[in-house]
Amino acid sequence: MPVGNHAVQGVYAMSLEYVLLTAIALMGSFSWIKSA
Repeated sequence: MPVGNHAVQGVYAMSLEYVLLTAIALMGSFSWIKSA
C-alpha cells in the first residue's frame, strides 16, 4: 500500500494551500497599506 506517497501528497497539498493563502493575505495587506 502506497501510504508514504499518499502522506507526501497530502503534505504537499497542505503546504501549497498555505503558501497560496499567505500570498493572498500579503497582497491584500500590501494593497490596503498602499491605499491608506
